[in-house]
Amino acid sequence: MKKIIVSICIVLALASLLSATTVLAKAERTSLSGTEHMFFGAPGSVSASGGWVQLRDVPLAGTFDFGALQGTETQLVNAKLDPVTGNGIVWGTVTYTDSATGITCSGVRVGKLTAFLIAATINAKCSDGSLLKGALQDTSVIFPPGSPVPGEVYSEFNGELLGR
Repeated sequence: MKKIIVSICIVLALASLLSATTVLAKAERTSLSGTEHMFFGAPGSVSASGGWVQLRDVPLAGTFDFGALQGTETQLVNAKLDPVTGNGIVWGTVTYTDSATGITCSGVRVGKLTAFLIAATINAKCSDGSLLKGALQDTSVIFPPGSPVPGEVYSEFNGELLGR
């Protein structure tokens, strides 16, 4: 009888722990939204074939403000695009560094170009064990006068920080 009561107590304690863990996991989801402002560097290489331009290792640097996270950002991206329409695909790496905490989130950025504007997804693992996920949409690309290459881009981000 004593063993049954002890077993029941253990099961009830584990069930309570499971429900408490579920509540805490839900509490560790932080909604994020905000902007990025990035500046383009020179591509590592450029090639053209079949009407497509391929850009490799294009560095970008700038700032971001997603509300709970804000600071500096770097990217190293690749693109395949139609230079006439500005349509194509983009992929690469991104690193966000939060200026308040020093936490860095590094991962991948993959998306589609439409009229030189990117719609991309971000998945970045953070140094504190959390995960930054979301969608990024370029809102403005600025070409310096007379340049076929953009100089800067403004984007909007909507996503979440999981597990922090």
